[in-house]
Amino acid sequence: MNSLQLNSKSKLPPSQTIKADSTPAQLHTESNADILKLHGMSDSASNSCVLNNNMDHYVEIILATKENTRDVGWMISDDCNAIEEQISIPFYETVTEGSNFKYADWKDQPVVRQAKIKWRPDNTISWMERHLEMTQGFIVVGKAPCLLILGEPTHDREDLNEDERRLPDISKIRGYIVPAGYGIIIKKGTWHDFPVSVGPEATVFVINTKEVVEALASMKEPSPMDFGDCYKVRTADVFKHIRLKFPDLRPIANSFCSLNTSDVTTMPRADSEVSAVPSLYGKGMKRVEVEKWGGSRADCVWVVPIINVEHFDSRVFGPSVQPHLNKYHPEIANRGWRDYGNKRGLDRISKMFKNHGIRCTAVVSSDLVYDNELMSKLRDLKTDEEWEIGAHGLNNSSKRHGFQTYSEETQAVEDCIQLLGGAFDNDKPKTWLSPGFSVSTSTSDIL
Repeated sequence: MNSLQLNSKSKLPPSQTIKADSTPAQLHTESNADILKLHGMSDSASNSCVLNNNMDHYVEIILATKENTRDVGWMISDDCNAIEEQISIPFYETVTEGSNFKYADWKDQPVVRQAKIKWRPDNTISWMERHLEMTQGFIVVGKAPCLLILGEPTHDREDLNEDERRLPDISKIRGYIVPAGYGIIIKKGTWHDFPVSVGPEATVFVINTKEVVEALASMKEPSPMDFGDCYKVRTADVFKHIRLKFPDLRPIANSFCSLNTSDVTTMPRADSEVSAVPSLYGKGMKRVEVEKWGGSRADCVWVVPIINVEHFDSRVFGPSVQPHLNKYHPEIANRGWRDYGNKRGLDRISKMFKNHGIRCTAVVSSDLVYDNELMSKLRDLKTDEEWEIGAHGLNNSSKRHGFQTYSEETQAVEDCIQLLGGAFDNDKPKTWLSPGFSVSTSTSDIL
């Protein structure tokens, strides 16, 4: 779940390319090599990157450590070894106090503020900014961690030209979960967005400069800016046809920080069509128990396997056994592991269940109806082995049901069931499993 990446399902005609002709630097790139370089991708990845419609790019999420934040800043933690130099103050015998941070610089007017950060269902990274004359500090206090979207500095990179140094490098942007009680001082030039809640409301101490705060506060509406030591860019301008996003943080934060985010897992979404009452899920549904499992036999074990047959967009990162490879396209190791399940794993597991006389339910991503080889296998299993075909959403890469509007989710469910029904002689699925186990307060009503 930690490495789950999402994307749209649009197909890519080879003639289309990512254009960057409206960047803040008014950059024009003509060749595929230049375009891919601009977005931090190699030319060998061109088949995965050229497109004619917007594509979602989900940044990698990691737990911030002293080691993995070195290229973007300096971690503040309770690690006593982090105090590399000590100063002696005779009044405090029980205190080990470190010297000033060597590279921390807030010019002549530092400003310390406290910010309350609430959960937001929109996971788009719309803005990124940098400061070349100060280091900025974020210290997470309270009980809840925060997410910091950080990109390595580009202003001093010798492998980039002057225009490219004015843009963030998409391959160097990551999401760092900073636990409560920890902080980070980002380097001059580090690209960043404001901290994001991973679920519960969080509190952050922000160390800034008066110049930057006044520049930001002077803006009458959100728009690109380049004054007051604040260079802020709209990511939609920088990454043409790419929506920069981060995945659902709640399960990731749980795995990293043992955080209880149950109070926000049913949080209302940002549209008025969705009810904010968590108890609505399952309303009107009736649970019917199967009577006398096994009949009069008390020595039976009933097995009802659910086999997930899933589709992932090949142009973006997905679930992985080697997360460290989820950095550059084309990424073949983890993609091959996922594809093996559909291409060979399904054959092997179906033979095993056949040998034991066990029928299965295959819940299928409806985008797979265009995979003739796989659909032929599933039809044979349905006809010859009496497998049930259930619905598993459009795919495992698009927007999760828990973050869709009522109309979006209704359309997604209808499209999925119609596609699968048409692929199996109008026998529409009667079983449903939401992709990623993501449900909204309206899912049961829609079904």
